[in-house]
Amino acid sequence: MNRPYSKLNRLLEDKIIDYHDSFNLIRSKFIGSGSASVYVANWKNTSTKYAIKRCVDDKEVYLTYLANSHENIIQFRGVTNIEDDEKYSLVLEYAEGGTLGKYLRDFEMGEPIKHPNNILIHKGAIKLADFGRSCQKELECYNTEVWGVLPYVDPKMLEELVEPFPNINQVGQKLPYKPNEKSDIYSLGVLFWELTSRLPPFDGLGDDIIMLKILNGLREKPVPNTNVKYNGLYKECWKQEPDERPHISKVNEVLNIIDSENNNLSTVPYYKEGEETNWKNTSTKYAIKRRVDDKEVYLTYLANSHENIIQFRGITNFEDDEKYSLVLEYAEGGTLGKYLRDDTLTLKWENQIKFAKEITSAILWLHVDKGIVHGDLHPNNILINKETIKFSDFGRSYQKESDCYNTEVWGVIPYVDPKMFGQRLPYKPNEKSDIYSLGVLFWELTSRLSPFDGFEDDIIMFKILNECWKQEPDERPHISEVNEVLNTIDSENSGNNDVSTVPYRRGSEESTKKTEFVHSCQIDLNILCQKY
Repeated sequence: MNRPYSKLNRLLEDKIIDYHDSFNLIRSKFIGSGSASVYVANWKNTSTKYAIKRCVDDKEVYLTYLANSHENIIQFRGVTNIEDDEKYSLVLEYAEGGTLGKYLRDFEMGEPIKHPNNILIHKGAIKLADFGRSCQKELECYNTEVWGVLPYVDPKMLEELVEPFPNINQVGQKLPYKPNEKSDIYSLGVLFWELTSRLPPFDGLGDDIIMLKILNGLREKPVPNTNVKYNGLYKECWKQEPDERPHISKVNEVLNIIDSENNNLSTVPYYKEGEETNWKNTSTKYAIKRRVDDKEVYLTYLANSHENIIQFRGITNFEDDEKYSLVLEYAEGGTLGKYLRDDTLTLKWENQIKFAKEITSAILWLHVDKGIVHGDLHPNNILINKETIKFSDFGRSYQKESDCYNTEVWGVIPYVDPKMFGQRLPYKPNEKSDIYSLGVLFWELTSRLSPFDGFEDDIIMFKILNECWKQEPDERPHISEVNEVLNTIDSENSGNNDVSTVPYRRGSEESTKKTEFVHSCQIDLNILCQKY
């Protein structure tokens, strides 16, 4: 049978799956083992971290790729080959919060991490991981032996240890039990109990005793003072017979009822020209960008596999729209511009340098790995999600090797390459145009003001043409040089706790306020901007 994962090489050849040179993945520490070893690696000497899962089967690569486009699935960034490994290694989103098991027991038990180790926490969000034992429903499943962490295993699998092949088909043949959707529902029920107890199920008991209890229909006792409907839900999920367990859509429906009874929900607008929507009546939010050109769809997809690029979830059609609409990761923090101008926030130096490094890492990914010029960088096209920079809006972007038709002056004037102004011949924006915008953004990170605040566009254009950052593109640095300087600044100041903060200064007060940076690292960032 021609299984989908046999087409893996074609997906790599067509660059649908990204291949990372292991030279660009600098391994920093070992974080776990199970079916495979897992390491943390920094990408190209930037602040971007990946988790590397070593030596996996092609099936796992394919299923990890297939499951990728959801907020609560660990994000697939591509594959690599390490040293002389014959098998691929997975390049994955790094979940800084560790496992759900660690999260639940960190402050309560003070004991070693136990299951669930296949569910991770990243910036407060659940991330499902490890598709090594997964299979597609329409394909034959070969994982019919009993495996896994015992308290979470479908009892129907355990029955085979007592009575091998208890299932009989229509012609009297004994068949092994194939794990299915209802096996996941059983595990979900146990996890729901664990979320309220913060204890491992059947804690302290040996595997033989645990198996005996499960086969006899015994389960953990509900935690006192837990929501009655919630208790009833996980009891339905962990029933002995698969057919008596609910479908996942029913589980979601009950959770929504419980949640709505305890919360007054409100909607939050996304960003300019964007809409927010919930997926299938779940808590998963997407941003919808309506009616975009096919080029923007393609470039948004192409740029996708980086921590600091807004994640592409797919496309949709609304009503009678002739064009597609983008389905995107929802950035709950809004735009960088809004963040910088929020006078309730005090922006510390470590946040400034963190944002600067994340912006630089995203541009490095676009320019070097994807050959994309963004072409429209400004604070309202850069979003914040869980204190992390996210580039968005590839409507003005293009691939370097293709023709660029955006030769007219467009964009937010203070961030536009000066070479776009006053040219007799059309000037094609390029990588150095993004570098110019980056310089302005770096200044804005330290000032928290809009550049040339209060001036009309024609005055701003005059000022840009007569002063400010480097006019000639050839005098501006390559993005890798910018990254190198930022790393130097960060390393020189990483051990210094004498860090000043930058309060928000309203534009009307600028003339009466000193622009003073009392910490040398803040001066360094300004010098980096002005030098280039």
